[in-house]
Amino acid sequence: PSPSDDLDNLHAFDFTKMSAVNTCPTWGVIRYGHHKVFNTSSRAMALEAGSACHEVFAAARCFDLLAYSRNAYPNIPTETIRTLVERRTTELFGKSRATDFFSVYDSSEDERTRILRSGLAILNSGSFYDDPADKRRTLSNLEEACIAYLDRLEFGKNVPFVQGDYVGIETPINLVIEYEFTNENGVEVSRKIRFVGRIDGVHCHRNDPNSPFIEENKTASRLGDAWEQSFEMSHQVTGYAAAASTIIGIPLSMARIRGLCIPQPRMYDTNGVSTVTVFRKPHQFEGWAKWVIHTVEMYL
Repeated sequence: PSPSDDLDNLHAFDFTKMSAVNTCPTWGVIRYGHHKVFNTSSRAMALEAGSACHEVFAAARCFDLLAYSRNAYPNIPTETIRTLVERRTTELFGKSRATDFFSVYDSSEDERTRILRSGLAILNSGSFYDDPADKRRTLSNLEEACIAYLDRLEFGKNVPFVQGDYVGIETPINLVIEYEFTNENGVEVSRKIRFVGRIDGVHCHRNDPNSPFIEENKTASRLGDAWEQSFEMSHQVTGYAAAASTIIGIPLSMARIRGLCIPQPRMYDTNGVSTVTVFRKPHQFEGWAKWVIHTVEMYL
């Protein structure tokens, strides 16, 4: 956003809101425009479980950057990386939980033990708790799923992206999009909106820090071919790639989606943990921009 933008008076749109408007404009406006929902006493367990797991995913990225930054960023002092990660963990988890994370990281145990302990420490110190009405999304099932996820990660291969004070872990999006179009009456219209959201990770290969890509984490009750193929055309991936390119000033065209099944199947190697890599071409960014304009105009 520029200093002249009055952000408070600009309509904010995230991917969830735009998808809802495209699914059913009336429902999208009522639910995400006026924030009206039916009264219910039940908890949104899928959302709560996903949020708890995302804290573990963020902790894993912090561990990865701390442990392997020297390979990817030989010109950045280790002390600088440590300071950046300390600041980011405090922002994400609070001072007390960040201190617990570093106490595990600095221990003398083997790496796998420290990875699992630090991740589970963040999970168990969070706000998630069991609901007697939901036997699938329990804390023990979340722990099992997170252990499977952490065991499958290749630490040190694709570390989070660092640029100055920026660390590519849980990047907030708050960008102003300005566009012009001719309406049905032949009148030129200029409009500004806010595109908001959060990118789970911006990463780079340890041998090529100048070619970053985004990572998105998803939790689901089932993974498979249909789940994987849904990201080939997903506007969420395209929009986040466009936003990350704007934030760091480097064009991004690749995204990696990491899926985690909750609860885990008996054999987690079979659709328990899934990784999908997709690419975006220029015409797909153009298609995303047209989709955003169409959605906003339908909403307004």
